[in-house]
Amino acid sequence: MLIEGLRSNSTLQRLNLSSNSLAGETTSALVAVVQEQVTPLMTLDLACNELQDEDIEALHGALQTSNNHTLFSLDLRMNAAVSEDSELLDEITRIVHRNELEMRHQ
Repeated sequence: MLIEGLRSNSTLQRLNLSSNSLAGETTSALVAVVQEQVTPLMTLDLACNELQDEDIEALHGALQTSNNHTLFSLDLRMNAAVSEDSELLDEITRIVHRNELEMRHQ
Protein backbone atom coordinates (compact mmCIF):
# COMPACT_ATOMS: atom_id res chain seq x y z
CA MET A 1 0.00 0.00 0.00
CA LEU A 2 2.80 2.43 0.88
CA ILE A 3 4.70 1.64 -2.30
CA GLU A 4 1.61 2.13 -4.47
CA GLY A 5 1.10 5.50 -2.79
CA LEU A 6 4.69 6.47 -3.49
CA ARG A 7 4.42 5.44 -7.13
CA SER A 8 1.40 7.67 -7.65
CA ASN A 9 2.66 10.64 -5.61
CA SER A 10 4.43 13.35 -7.57
CA THR A 11 4.91 15.82 -4.72
CA LEU A 12 6.37 13.91 -1.74
CA GLN A 13 9.85 15.21 -0.95
CA ARG A 14 10.63 13.76 2.49
CA LEU A 15 9.97 10.26 3.75
CA ASN A 16 10.93 9.00 7.20
CA LEU A 17 10.71 5.21 7.46
CA SER A 18 13.17 4.86 10.32
CA SER A 19 12.58 2.23 13.01
CA ASN A 20 10.07 0.20 10.99
CA SER A 21 11.90 -3.16 10.74
CA LEU A 22 12.18 -2.76 6.97
CA ALA A 23 14.23 -5.17 4.89
CA GLY A 24 14.10 -7.48 1.93
CA GLU A 25 10.90 -7.22 -0.09
CA THR A 26 9.96 -3.76 1.21
CA THR A 27 13.41 -2.44 0.46
CA SER A 28 13.25 -3.89 -3.05
CA ALA A 29 10.00 -2.02 -3.65
CA LEU A 30 11.52 1.21 -2.32
CA VAL A 31 14.52 0.71 -4.57
CA ALA A 32 12.19 0.53 -7.55
CA VAL A 33 10.56 3.81 -6.51
CA VAL A 34 13.97 5.48 -6.17
CA GLN A 35 15.06 4.12 -9.53
CA GLU A 36 11.86 5.12 -11.34
CA GLN A 37 12.03 8.60 -9.79
CA VAL A 38 8.28 9.10 -10.06
CA THR A 39 8.32 10.67 -6.61
CA PRO A 40 10.81 13.56 -6.30
CA LEU A 41 12.17 12.36 -2.96
CA MET A 42 14.84 14.62 -1.58
CA THR A 43 15.18 12.99 1.84
CA LEU A 44 14.78 9.30 2.68
CA ASP A 45 15.39 8.06 6.22
CA LEU A 46 15.89 4.30 6.50
CA ALA A 47 17.85 4.37 9.77
CA CYS A 48 17.25 1.81 12.51
CA ASN A 49 15.69 -0.85 10.30
CA GLU A 50 16.76 -4.39 9.48
CA LEU A 51 18.51 -3.67 6.20
CA GLN A 52 21.02 -6.24 4.98
CA ASP A 53 24.08 -5.81 2.77
CA GLU A 54 21.92 -7.01 -0.15
CA ASP A 55 19.52 -4.11 0.44
CA ILE A 56 22.43 -1.66 0.37
CA GLU A 57 23.65 -3.24 -2.88
CA ALA A 58 20.19 -2.77 -4.41
CA LEU A 59 20.00 0.87 -3.28
CA HIS A 60 23.46 1.53 -4.65
CA GLY A 61 22.53 -0.04 -7.98
CA ALA A 62 19.37 2.03 -8.23
CA LEU A 63 21.17 5.28 -7.47
CA GLN A 64 24.05 4.48 -9.79
CA THR A 65 21.99 3.45 -12.82
CA SER A 66 19.00 5.76 -12.57
CA ASN A 67 18.56 9.40 -13.44
CA ASN A 68 17.75 10.11 -9.82
CA HIS A 69 19.29 13.46 -9.07
CA THR A 70 16.77 14.63 -6.48
CA LEU A 71 17.74 12.43 -3.52
CA PHE A 72 20.29 14.38 -1.51
CA SER A 73 19.76 12.94 1.97
CA LEU A 74 19.71 9.20 2.65
CA ASP A 75 20.07 7.98 6.21
CA LEU A 76 21.16 4.35 6.49
CA ARG A 77 22.61 4.47 10.00
CA MET A 78 22.02 1.83 12.65
CA ASN A 79 21.11 -1.11 10.44
CA ALA A 80 22.98 -3.75 12.43
CA ALA A 81 23.28 -6.31 9.62
CA VAL A 82 24.96 -3.83 7.26
CA SER A 83 28.75 -3.90 7.23
CA GLU A 84 29.88 -0.59 8.71
CA ASP A 85 32.99 -0.60 6.52
CA SER A 86 31.04 -1.22 3.33
CA GLU A 87 32.52 0.54 0.32
CA LEU A 88 28.98 0.72 -1.05
CA LEU A 89 27.94 2.96 1.84
CA ASP A 90 30.78 5.30 0.92
CA GLU A 91 29.75 5.26 -2.73
CA ILE A 92 26.09 5.92 -1.84
CA THR A 93 27.24 8.87 0.26
CA ARG A 94 29.20 10.23 -2.71
CA ILE A 95 26.22 9.87 -5.08
CA VAL A 96 23.83 11.56 -2.67
CA HIS A 97 26.34 14.35 -1.99
CA ARG A 98 26.80 14.87 -5.74
CA ASN A 99 23.03 15.22 -6.07
CA GLU A 100 23.03 17.83 -3.31
CA LEU A 101 25.78 19.82 -4.98
CA GLU A 102 24.06 19.66 -8.35
CA MET A 103 20.82 20.88 -6.80
CA ARG A 104 22.57 23.84 -5.15
CA HIS A 105 24.06 24.93 -8.48
CA GLN A 106 20.77 24.93 -10.38
